[in-house]
Amino acid sequence: MNASQPVTTIRRVLTSLNCDGKYGVGLVLACALLLLPELGGDVGRTLLRYDRAGLAAGQWWRLLTGHIVHLDLEHAGLNSLGMVLMWPCSPATTVPDNGS
Repeated sequence: MNASQPVTTIRRVLTSLNCDGKYGVGLVLACALLLLPELGGDVGRTLLRYDRAGLAAGQWWRLLTGHIVHLDLEHAGLNSLGMVLMWPCSPATTVPDNGS
């Protein structure tokens, strides 16, 4: 058994799951983005959630952050888990092979 075989096997598995290189970093960053608002607790969720009155007052960031604010840590964790499970289906792995 070659010493580099386990590394090659791990690299092959990560590549097949679309988690190698920049794609793996992208997955980690996307999960962190979903979990980050939870660090602020209720105050952070209140400041970042979608709120029409806040938008009318010029708080434009609510248009962007309202999509990543979750009800609680369990909700954010389950959404992150869903993203991890769906990650291998992303377009980087479903690009048609050119036959070469």
